[in-house]
Amino acid sequence: MLNNRLYYRFKPFLPKRLRMGARRVVAQAQRRRATNTWPINELAGATPAGWPGWPDGKKFALVLTHDVEGSLGLAKCRQLMQL
Repeated sequence: MLNNRLYYRFKPFLPKRLRMGARRVVAQAQRRRATNTWPINELAGATPAGWPGWPDGKKFALVLTHDVEGSLGLAKCRQLMQL
């Protein structure tokens, strides 16, 4: 949490090349930590007690996120929503 706060506080002052390099290092570390659970964590497959299920008998849900990096990313949000 502290690392995220520091990153976003200093992000406007960091060159893009440095930011991308730092993100690459973090992503590689996350990948190493998740090697035994990716792509599916078996513990996530259990239905929670008392859960009524998805509406209308659906089998799953999808959450789509978009990491906006400046005005170019923001300009693409509407196009992404329409997809």
